[in-house]
Amino acid sequence: MTLKNIMLIISFISLMLFNTTLFAQDSNYNLIKKEVTQKQINLLQNERTVMKANREAFKASLTKDQLAILRNKTISKNQIRKQLVATFSRNQKDGPESANSFKKNQR
Repeated sequence: MTLKNIMLIISFISLMLFNTTLFAQDSNYNLIKKEVTQKQINLLQNERTVMKANREAFKASLTKDQLAILRNKTISKNQIRKQLVATFSRNQKDGPESANSFKKNQR
């Protein structure tokens, strides 16, 4: 076999593996979408909206020091999380009531 044939075979196999993962993800999403009722879709969309609003409110509550911790690229994400949690105020720890009640319902 020539080098050209080997490269063609490797390219073909790579292309097939890549396409398989794309189709698998798409088919799983469509399968889930078919099994969910419109009411459940609306509930999920409402929950996403609440989560986005909570996330924006949390980001707005961060101090300059907390933002500096988040932007620090010299430490690991785990260390960033630990340092950030240590600086949280009581309101930041508690979060919105709706988020806390949702978390409790999920447990």
